Amino acid sequence: MRRSYVALITPFTIDGAVDFNTYRKLIHFQIENGTDGIVILGTTGEKPTLTKNEQVKLIDVAIETANKKIPIIVNTGTNCTRESVLMTQTAKEKGADFAMAVVPYYNKPEARGILAHFSAIAKVGLPLICYHHPGRTGTLLSSETLLEISKTPNIIGIKEASGDLELIKHLAENQVNLFSGHDDLFLQQRKLGVESSISVIANAYPTFWKQIVSNDSCELFNELKSLIDALGIESNPQGIKCAMNELGLCENILRLPLTCVEKETEDKIKKVVRISAVEQFVTENFNFRTKVD
Repeated sequence: MRRSYVALITPFTIDGAVDFNTYRKLIHFQIENGTDGIVILGTTGEKPTLTKNEQVKLIDVAIETANKKIPIIVNTGTNCTRESVLMTQTAKEKGADFAMAVVPYYNKPEARGILAHFSAIAKVGLPLICYHHPGRTGTLLSSETLLEISKTPNIIGIKEASGDLELIKHLAENQVNLFSGHDDLFLQQRKLGVESSISVIANAYPTFWKQIVSNDSCELFNELKSLIDALGIESNPQGIKCAMNELGLCENILRLPLTCVEKETEDKIKKVVRISAVEQFVTENFNFRTKVD
């Protein structure tokens, strides 16, 4: 079943604190504009820079604000199995609908360690998505290892962000439930059997992206392609926060070591963020600015 999920940003105030007021508004914005689920505390949500207390409060606020209208998926994964299990237990106790965990990074365990890692997290009992992103973790898993992970009880699918279309094809042929982690490759991945998307650009254009996921619309995708490319010039979520600031959705503030995009990148994003067809489509049909104010 096709589903459009958003990898939600974490907004900050000018003094660098978590902006829970804007966070609530962004969740309402996603609900009102058709998003099927919200992933919090991911890379896009700048989890590595958040304290444990901030993470727990963000979980609380997200679950309370969503009020069961759409699922809340909490990224609970770290490169420490024990920490990942504890956070997954917390998410389950708080009422999260799903968890997501990335392949352990930096310490780069062997396949047997990675399998044991996901097995331990899955035993908590919260439905779990495995997140495969070699560019972030430094570990490229084989299709055999990913297939084995997918068969682990309580693991419901894999978010695939390796960019390897042959790998995706093989996993899809073996009936693995796949979530796209690459906005720019989504339509190519759809042709290979990917059903759903966990998207960055959906932060700014949730309804527009939902239409693309639901209808495989090349026309709509092409309207956003130049913006997707611009957002990818620098590390995520630097680009999407710049775009959202331009659209009036949040402050363009990140926590170190992330910084605002360079002026040249900012100019490119601003040039394409108000793509006429997209802006007209969203403004006339969904009036998103009014809903967030």
